[in-house]
Amino acid sequence: MNQAIKLSEVENGSAKDWDRIKLVSVYDDSGKFLFNKSVNTMEWYNKYLKGHLNVLKVEKSNNFEESIAIYFPDGSLAHVSATWIFYPDVKDFKLSEKDGLIDRDRSLSGKKYFVFSFNSFNNDCKLGQFVPYGICAYQDEQGIKNEPSVGCQESVSNERALCTLLIARNGWKIPHDYPIKF
Repeated sequence: MNQAIKLSEVENGSAKDWDRIKLVSVYDDSGKFLFNKSVNTMEWYNKYLKGHLNVLKVEKSNNFEESIAIYFPDGSLAHVSATWIFYPDVKDFKLSEKDGLIDRDRSLSGKKYFVFSFNSFNNDCKLGQFVPYGICAYQDEQGIKNEPSVGCQESVSNERALCTLLIARNGWKIPHDYPIKF
């Protein structure tokens, strides 16, 4: 992915300065915040990555946001919105309905899919790279494991997004004390 970004920078300038995938906040009828959804993912892909990746196909996903699924020849898939979900095996990519929304099965995070981000921002962290989710915000292993919403632990309130960072910091190998059981 980072090689494709480097190739695209020749045409589009530094990735640090690229547009971001836009997010729109969604609220219920009473004004309570529900979630953020991406709204220009296919346009972003077409502008920055199309022609720089070896893909079988790219299609819009049938979920609550304008995400896309990028199918690769090696049998893997990237599900792209504001976050990038990488499935090493395309057969594990399934969207299902929960609470009226079509979304991924978050119980598979850290096991069957791994969370990345592009152009991560946190304080002055503007990388312009495809990186493990949370790379700029979480520095110590205990924070990565124990964060209640997205930490690398069995029970979280959202998904185990930081497991990708834990694996990356272990040389892209699953550590012997990996907190998620397969």
